[in-house]
Amino acid sequence: MSRTKGGPPNKSSAEWLAILDDYERIHGHFNPQVRETHKKAAVGKWMSNCRYRFLSGRLDPDLKAELLRRGASWSIYEAKFEERLRRYDALCAKHGPDAIHRNSVNREARSLAEWLMHCRSDMLRGNLPVARVKALSRRNITVSFKLPFDEALVRLDTYSSETGHMNVPATYVDDKGFALGLWLNRCRRNHGRGLLPENQVDALDRRGFDWKLPGRGEVTPEYSTGEYSIGPQDVDAGGLSL
Repeated sequence: MSRTKGGPPNKSSAEWLAILDDYERIHGHFNPQVRETHKKAAVGKWMSNCRYRFLSGRLDPDLKAELLRRGASWSIYEAKFEERLRRYDALCAKHGPDAIHRNSVNREARSLAEWLMHCRSDMLRGNLPVARVKALSRRNITVSFKLPFDEALVRLDTYSSETGHMNVPATYVDDKGFALGLWLNRCRRNHGRGLLPENQVDALDRRGFDWKLPGRGEVTPEYSTGEYSIGPQDVDAGGLSL
């Protein structure tokens, strides 16, 4: 097997693979991030170089076969997603999923909560690959707007206290997976049609809710009626249309 670029010139591909195998023994995967080192070797940089050469069709065939056998990811974006899933699983195993929210005192929990918020927003936009939707759904990381009105108001109050306003983007999803922006847009639509109960109108009026201000952002057509949510049952039934 030939020598490869991405590290000191005195290391062969076999030597780098041995380092990668030892990295996997400790970390449980073969996808180090670019800046990661292992035993003072820039294994992340080497792996990034291998990805680049693979995508440009210049990776040594024997090395390619060895990396494929190990299940290495050829996409840096997919590798980052998988790495964050591992971090999520580790934190859930230690503290439980409820510990992951944007107001946590734990920096790692806040970081993962922000990441999950973007994943859920991408679900609503139809921008999240189905494989990622499935991976998240298996962990009960879903999107839904179906909550009792009073509970949804609590979510709105929380958003208002955190941001100082109620101009919720259409694709905003809270830490529990509630599509608050979509729910508010549905309230606006039902109010315009005279279908929203008076007590619900009064509850939103007391909060100074702006009935004419549409939520920012776009969602895919299957969400526009507010009658759809993603969950494990949708994945199992093959009902995803992302």
